[in-house]
Amino acid sequence: MNVHVEREIKFEVSDFKKYEHILSKKAELIQEWVFEKNIVFDYKDNKLEKKGVLLRLRHDNYSKLTLKLPNTSYIESGIKNKIEYEVNVSNFETMNIILNKVGFNVKLEYHKFRKIFKLNNSLICLDIMPFGFFIEIEGGELYNNAKILGLNQESSLDLTYYEIYNIKLKKNRLLKMVFSEEEKLNIKKLLKGVDFL
Repeated sequence: MNVHVEREIKFEVSDFKKYEHILSKKAELIQEWVFEKNIVFDYKDNKLEKKGVLLRLRHDNYSKLTLKLPNTSYIESGIKNKIEYEVNVSNFETMNIILNKVGFNVKLEYHKFRKIFKLNNSLICLDIMPFGFFIEIEGGELYNNAKILGLNQESSLDLTYYEIYNIKLKKNRLLKMVFSEEEKLNIKKLLKGVDFL
């Protein structure tokens, strides 16, 4: 089991070309592009969401179960700050069944393609979501590393992807949180060529 304080900010960008160029010169590549499937669980009455708690099952190269709790002892304005408990899971489908059997319901499912760099003491995640391109900076000197990338502090977001999605959904009811099989295949093909973004 892994427990740590998660501190992060996000930025929505139009593409990654400029940022990948900077990161290729100044950062260490931690993980090449990988597809993630995420399932968020809650009770029928949304008890966890009302308390600011997130219970998520994720599958990428591995499967992980994550519990995120509000960090009431240390609040930073403009920065998403959670206490995070995480454990590796040997079987994604079985854990999904277990969580359903003990009373949790699937609140939402979302997909993402993610590439990770390490810049100074922060993880820099390039995320392709069905509703946009985002850079997530986690840990360390968040705003200093954002400045290195040429990102403006005033445009940072301290929201979850679900919260961002709900804001965007008000403007475009056709948005979704999951990729179709065809979209996944097309993105995987494009990601082989770095120039696409």
